[in-house]
Amino acid sequence: SIQRWRHSAFHSLARRGADMDGGVAPRNCEADILTVVGFGSLLSEKSARSTFPDLRGFRLARVHGLRRVFRHPAGIFFQRGLVPAGTMECSSLSVEPCPGASIVVAIMQIPGVDLEELQRREEEYNLVPTLYHGLDARPEEPAAGEGLMCMPL
Repeated sequence: SIQRWRHSAFHSLARRGADMDGGVAPRNCEADILTVVGFGSLLSEKSARSTFPDLRGFRLARVHGLRRVFRHPAGIFFQRGLVPAGTMECSSLSVEPCPGASIVVAIMQIPGVDLEELQRREEEYNLVPTLYHGLDARPEEPAAGEGLMCMPL
C-alpha cells in the first residue's frame, strides 16, 4: 500500500542519511539521521533551526521538475492562531510538477528525528524521497543526494 511504502521509504532514508557529498553515510551510532529537503520556511537557516535545533550540514541545492505554488490551507495555521479572525484567509506553500522548472531548496541532516512527530507536523503532505542537485547543476547531471521532501496529498 502507499502508506506502507511511505513508512518504509521514510525509515530507510532516516537510517541511511546522506553525507555532505550526497553519498550514503553510515548509520549514526547515537541516533538516526534524516536528510530533509525544505522548500518553504526551512530555506531560512534560522527558521530551520527553530524547528530542528540540532540540524547539521545546512546548505542550498536545487530540485528539478517542480515549481512553488500556494494551494491549500494548513491545519497548523489554525492551531497556532495565525489565520485572521472571521476571514479564513490563508494558504500554505506547496510544490507541484512543472517540466523544465526547478526550485531552490535547503538540505539538512536531522539527528534523532521523531518520525511520528514529523508526520503529524506535516499532516497535509506526503513525505517523499526526492533527489536534489547542486545549485548550478543541469537536470541531466547526477543527483548530489536524496532526502525527504513534503509533497501535497
